Amino acid sequence: MPNLNDYLALDATAMAAGLRDGDFKASELVSLAVEQAHRVNPTINAINVEGYDEALALAADLDKKPAGLTDGVAGVPFLIKDLSLLEGLVATHGSRLYQDAIATRSANIVVRYLDAGLVILGKTNTPEFGLTLTTEPMAHGATLNPWNLDYSTGGSSGGGAGGGG
Repeated sequence: MPNLNDYLALDATAMAAGLRDGDFKASELVSLAVEQAHRVNPTINAINVEGYDEALALAADLDKKPAGLTDGVAGVPFLIKDLSLLEGLVATHGSRLYQDAIATRSANIVVRYLDAGLVILGKTNTPEFGLTLTTEPMAHGATLNPWNLDYSTGGSSGGGAGGGG
């Protein structure tokens, strides 16, 4: 099992290769991703909707497949922008107006992510409806740049930018 530092050095391609080669399990990667989220999110506020329990359950199911039988990016932890719909998960679009809105369907791109086997951990912070130049929605607060907490990550993908560090 990789440790957190090993995990942080991996990109999605290396994670997928390690899963296919049996070097580690999906549940190990997802557990480390959740650990990292718990470690940094209180400071940078990149993730505004958590789906950790569901992600861990999906990863445990993927672990039951023999090594080498997974395709592409199956088992790789992943976050989606809060502008994308995932059925059953809150879809705020960065707005207080939609704080309690539960998606009744998944967006086509999210269906493709799921079909590819990505394990969605949750959703990243975004400005309200993705319309401003900084990721500082009133609904969830600002996402801070992990390299310099005096700055915002900026843009509609600010949560994703911050969450990658």
